[in-house]
Amino acid sequence: MESSSEVKKKKEYTFALLRRRTIYLRADVISVCILTSGLFWTFGWQLTDKEDLLAIGCLVLTILLNGVLLLCNYWSVGYHETIAYQALDNRQIEQCTHVRIRIDNKK
Repeated sequence: MESSSEVKKKKEYTFALLRRRTIYLRADVISVCILTSGLFWTFGWQLTDKEDLLAIGCLVLTILLNGVLLLCNYWSVGYHETIAYQALDNRQIEQCTHVRIRIDNKK
């Protein structure tokens, strides 16, 4: 049986410094704003008319797509790290807001 010191030697730790992006510079928030403004630019007051099926259908699809874009952060850790954080160099530790630690089990 292996001792605990041998088990610890089989793990490799990787550290990365991250800085949280401001909310208005995140790609998902920018894409949601562009989609929503494009919808209102195209249809405008037609969105208030319940009989205009194209406008209402596009409104529903835009809400669905915006929900998917905003919720992807909670479904994928890699996507969340790419969208919400900026990678920093090891010399920029004073700007760091979060640290990512990756543990790889080696055999």
